[in-house]
Amino acid sequence: MFKRIVIALDLGEDPKRLTELIKEFMDERESKIYLIHVVDLDSAGAMAETLKSDDKAALKNIAAGLSQKGLDVKTWVAVGSPVQEILAYADEVGAELIVVGAHNKGFASSIILGSVSKDVIKHSKLPVLVLKDRASK
Repeated sequence: MFKRIVIALDLGEDPKRLTELIKEFMDERESKIYLIHVVDLDSAGAMAETLKSDDKAALKNIAAGLSQKGLDVKTWVAVGSPVQEILAYADEVGAELIVVGAHNKGFASSIILGSVSKDVIKHSKLPVLVLKDRASK
């Protein structure tokens, strides 16, 4: 069982589905969930800080919903390179597992694209769980 799990979250993902899928890897009474969303500076440009502010509010709402289910949830929104930010945050919180998504590329996918998932796997010293989006084929 993993006690500190970082979930790199695209705000389009269903957090309830993600939580259900990782339950077998965690102890609900002892595990802490660390949600991270990264605003990709290369994609966002001048809008990065505005997006960060909006995304903080959205991520806090997701965390509140998960907290109501008894989970210990912390959030972080970063601006920068998704891979670097995910790995740095995992290191900072002492994570034991990183969860990323793999789904189709699109404009709305501001964080977890196929290449990000692959690079997190390539550069992480931790186990990485990749969850495929239901819409991916």
